[in-house]
Formats: sequence, structure tokens, C-alpha cells
Amino acid sequence: MWKVPINITTFKSGSIGSVTNTDVVIKLKNGKTLDTLGLASKRIDFTTVWVRRDGKADKGGYDNGFILKNNPNVPTLPTNSSTGNSDYLGTGLNDLNTDGTQSKDGNFSGGNTGKMVTYDAPTKTIKSIVSFKPDQNFLQANSAWVLYINEVIPQELLQYIDTNNVRLGVSKSNGNITASSPIKLVVDPNGNGVISTKDTPELSIVGGDWDKVTQVRSTLDSQVFYGALGQRRSYTIEYKLKSNVTNQQFAEALNNYINTNGKQLNFESWLTADFVDSTPAFPNIRKPDGGKPNKIIQNTYTNAFLQVLDTDKDGLYDFVEDEIGTDKFNVDTDGDGVPDGQEYLTDHTDPKNAKSYLVVKPNVTTTNIEANSPQTIVGTVPKTIYPNPANTSTNLTATNTDAGNVIVKAYKYIADNTDYTTQPVKAQTTIPYSDLTAGNFTVNIPAGTFSDGDKVILVAYSPDGNNPMVSDTKVTVGAIKVTFDTNGGKWSDGTDTDKVVNAVGGTATQPEEPTRDGYQFLGWASSATATAAETNILTNITDAKEVFAVWKDNTAPVITTITDQTVVEGNPINEITVTTDDPNATITVSNLPNGVTYNPTTKKITGTPSITDWTPTEETREITVTVTATDTAGNPTTSTFKITVQRDTDHDGDPDITDTDD
Repeated sequence: MWKVPINITTFKSGSIGSVTNTDVVIKLKNGKTLDTLGLASKRIDFTTVWVRRDGKADKGGYDNGFILKNNPNVPTLPTNSSTGNSDYLGTGLNDLNTDGTQSKDGNFSGGNTGKMVTYDAPTKTIKSIVSFKPDQNFLQANSAWVLYINEVIPQELLQYIDTNNVRLGVSKSNGNITASSPIKLVVDPNGNGVISTKDTPELSIVGGDWDKVTQVRSTLDSQVFYGALGQRRSYTIEYKLKSNVTNQQFAEALNNYINTNGKQLNFESWLTADFVDSTPAFPNIRKPDGGKPNKIIQNTYTNAFLQVLDTDKDGLYDFVEDEIGTDKFNVDTDGDGVPDGQEYLTDHTDPKNAKSYLVVKPNVTTTNIEANSPQTIVGTVPKTIYPNPANTSTNLTATNTDAGNVIVKAYKYIADNTDYTTQPVKAQTTIPYSDLTAGNFTVNIPAGTFSDGDKVILVAYSPDGNNPMVSDTKVTVGAIKVTFDTNGGKWSDGTDTDKVVNAVGGTATQPEEPTRDGYQFLGWASSATATAAETNILTNITDAKEVFAVWKDNTAPVITTITDQTVVEGNPINEITVTTDDPNATITVSNLPNGVTYNPTTKKITGTPSITDWTPTEETREITVTVTATDTAGNPTTSTFKITVQRDTDHDGDPDITDTDD
């Protein structure tokens, strides 16, 4: 924050009716620039306020906008403002020039423009206001020009705007249009947020002749740029929201946009000049441009962001609070300890009724009650504590006693039911205002209210009886049952029927240890597919449960017998397919002779044995091959077979053992 006194040494002041501009220059430390800081392409929002001696803000001195060095909507300014450049029209008085693009602004833009964007909640209208103080009136400043108003708005806003109801007209500085016949602008609802009066036939001379120019100039003079010379004047574009968009929806959209994009809803605007393309007469006055590109009017670029105030910082914009009747100077209108914004935007409770707010689910301490004697169920529904959004170092507390008497009701639990509002209430209690923070409660259950085997569910309600919150914990009535499932095994009597035992003091004892052929019993688990027993699954029991026997397979796979083979040297073995009784077993083969391989994908052994180390008298070589199959439980089994290779020294197909000439 910077503070600068407003006096004759800081701000120039001229005579009434004259244009006086004072630049505000912000110098960065140590020679830094926006480029060196990496901020040249980042929008930097700012707000300025005039503060009076009594400490109150002067409404006429309020302004906001953004700084953006690399702004695509602001081409490089001319070195000499009087002559302009390829993008900008020159400034100063006009001569009898015959080319509009070489003419000047006639001091129409001598006073820099300012912009303000406001939202009027009762009419659901965004007002984009441009104020300026010209040294010459529009018609007299340039005898030939037509000015187009160009505006850029956030594209995301278009989905909420009634693009058939966008109006432009001369206005007061607060945005109230005073034009006798405001102009309806053409806006593309599917566009990119760039709006130009060049697209509105009533204000455009594209393809038109001098008569069209005269018509548009007259409309602009009377309906847009009209004012007393030397006095501040304004024009406003009104953007009406669609009729089906509520202020609440619009407020949520603004919040989402600002939080998601990390920036304000920025509006930009500037003026460009157009001239008739050609004319048969008076070229010095009508200044035809031959269809050249329009030029920007210097000093007319301005920006601002939609200023939506949240005076009390409760998360609700003032315009929403005005509409719904909450106090925009109080973060918690009804005194229930919940910020108005939290209630209205997030919880959808009534921020004007202290009895209406969200409570939390009951935290139930009691786990088991008896059916045939009076019982109590105890627990807590603690009040949610919210930081004070206006001062996050402090917390909000409920100051209105109407926020007390949170309701806790007991119901018979129904599986998969999440709404108990239509079910019979078995018992209930309230939490008084005095104990609202801790939220301790005791529900008295008369004898016979529930039956053995029932379960009790507790539901908390806000003091107005709405906003139910169902507990995650159920209270068991009678003994807690544990069901034992043999999961493929058998009991000692040969049956596999589930057995049920009562948990005593939160602990259940298995009826006996089941057995299963080919498997080792590991213990109990909460899933039938478990591969390991769960520690303490039979202790600290607070609810009925079913447990399943966990088994480890201890039977190794069986490998189909493989017949021994004898082959003459140089011939392939007969293809061997390795099979087991377990299709998931992993198979490995070891000690195969050179030239013979095992393919684990096809499970086939193939190839031609190759022996290169025969001894002089050796005529046969017997090789024992080992096949190993291992199941998923890690149980291995092995099988062997033999491959006998008969030597054939002269490779005539007769093995040496029977060939007399070898």
C-alpha cells in the first residue's frame, strides 16, 4: 500500500472546464523492471481510493484496474503523439487532410479516460462505465470520423449474460444511462468476449457511404458522446444477466472465476476511428481512408475490474446480502456461529435463522445395550467452530441462544437406509445452548424399546428439526454375534455349516479349528479371499461380524509322467509337452542337453541334442532331465526323464553301437 497526499505539489489543478492530467509513477527498487521480475506478461491488479481528513473514503476518488506491460490490446505508442503511427491516430487539431488515417483526434481525447465496472443486483445488470473529459466535442473534433467502442470482457461471463439485451448510451458517472434512445449492441453469445460497436449496424459504417457516416455520427453525438464541453462525461454499456440466472448463481460464478483463475474479472476498452472508404466530393472534409485498417485513438485505452464488495468479509457479496436480507456489516447475521457465506453458499441453510445450520454426525460412545432393561446411549455432537472470516486469528461462537437445543433421535437401523425422517422415532434428546460447544448428549432408552438382534442408529438435527446427519456407528441390541465360515473346510463332525458364537466382553472364541484336505489352517479373516489371518479379529468386537477360515495350500502339483527317449545323434527328439494338474503352476526344466530347449509359454521341450565331447570309446550318452512344478502357494514337485543320445561317427544314420563300419 502507498499513501500520497493530494495537494498542489502532487496533483496539478487547472481552471474549471480545462483538462488537467497527472501521471502517477511507480518506480521499482534497485533498478528492477517488470521484465527482470518476470512480471511483464502478468496482470497486476490495483485499487486507488481518495481518503478525506475524517478518514472516510471519497466515492469520486475510487478507481481500480490492472498493469500489464505486454498487453496485446495496447500496441506500441507513437514516439510523437501528434503524428501518431501505424496503429494510432495523431493528436491535436485537424487540417484539410484527404486521408482519414492521417487526420487527428482534434483534442477529443485530450483528457485521459477512466473506467469503472459495477454490478446492480436489483436489476441484475453489469455496468461498464467509461468517463472522460474532452477538449473538443465529438462532431467538431474531426469532420469525418466515426468512433467504434471496443470492449474486452471475460469470456466466461457470456454464459450468464443476455446477449440480446446489451445496451450502450451516454450516462451519468455512476452508470445510469440518460440517453433518450440507448443502442442495442450486437454481441456474439459464443464469442471470445471481444465486443465492438463495429458489429452493430446502427453504429457501423462498414461498406457504407457518406450518408451512412452522417447518420452514425449523429447517433454517436446524441446518444453516446453527448455532454457539455469542458465537463466530465460518461457512456455506459449495460450487460443484463439472463432471466434464469439468480444473484446467488452469479455470486458463485464470480467466486469460482476469481479463485480458479487467481485474478479479477477484468474489462478493457478503447476507441478506434473509421472513415468512409471513398467519396465523390469534399475529400478534405470527408477524409476517405480507402478501406485502410482502423486506428486507435490515443489516451482512450482504459481498464477496470468488476468490483464486487464483501464489506464484512463473510464470503457473501454485498449485493447478495441486500437481496436476501442479511447484514452486510456482520459476518454472522443470526448469531449461530456460522458465517453467512458458509450458510448461504455452501451449506444452504438460512443465515437469518439461528436454529438453521448444519450439525455434525453423532459420535456415539455406547456400542451395546440390553433389550429388556432401561438403557442409555451417550455420545457427542460437537459444534463446528469456524474462523471469523473478518479476522481469522479469532473464531466465531454462537451468541444467539436459539442456536441451542440440537436434536438427537434414536431409530431402529435399516440396512442401506440413509433417510430416517419418515421412520418412527424410538427415543430422543436435545443438547442445550450451555453445552453446545462440546455437544454431550444422553439418550434414555426405555426397556423393551428394541429387541435382541436389533441395531440402533442415531441422527442429529439442527434446532429447527432439519438438516439430518446420520451417525456412522450403530449400537447393537443384545449379545454381539460372530459367525464362523469354514470357507471350504469342515468341522470335526464333517459338516461345513456356519457356527455362531456370542462375543463376551468384546471377545469371541472360535468354536473349534476346522480342517481341509491338502491345506493348512492359518486363522480367521474378514474376507473369504484373504491369504493371511487378521490379528485380533476376534477381540475388541463392537458389532456383529462374519469371519472366514484362511487356508494355505500345502499340496504340490502333480506332473504328468514323461517317457524316456532315445535318439541317434543328429536327429531331433520327439516334441514333449509338460502338463500338470495345476494350470497355474510355474514350470522350470533343468539339465537339458545342448540344442534342446523348453518354451515356458507353450510348455514344450524341443530340439536336436548336440554332444561335442564324446570320449574315444563312448557310444551312448544318457542325460537325466529334471522338471519342477511350483504352485502359487510355493509347493514344489519334481519329475525326471532321460534322453539317450546314440553316437553316429560317420553320420550315416546308423548309431555306432550297431554300425559295424564305425
